[in-house]
Amino acid sequence: MEEQEQMELIGVDDAQRAAERFILGRNPKAKINFSKAMLRQIGTEAVYEVEGDFTVGGGLFSSGSKRLVNIKIQVHAYTAKIVGYEM
Repeated sequence: MEEQEQMELIGVDDAQRAAERFILGRNPKAKINFSKAMLRQIGTEAVYEVEGDFTVGGGLFSSGSKRLVNIKIQVHAYTAKIVGYEM
């Protein structure tokens, strides 16, 4: 914890950008909509929980229809690394 106190806390926008990169890395054509971002303490770690949804499929050459996926991503509040997610 002492080491974290010397580091600078990232902002909500940075946490959302990290979450967006995470989603786009797995679904490059996803249309993303974030609805909520909260700073929380989980154990000894400070994390942003970024919630929202994204749409996949439905492209010009896609045989499937569009699908809406709800997601919650935990972003470390000092390093901007993804520490967890659930869909």
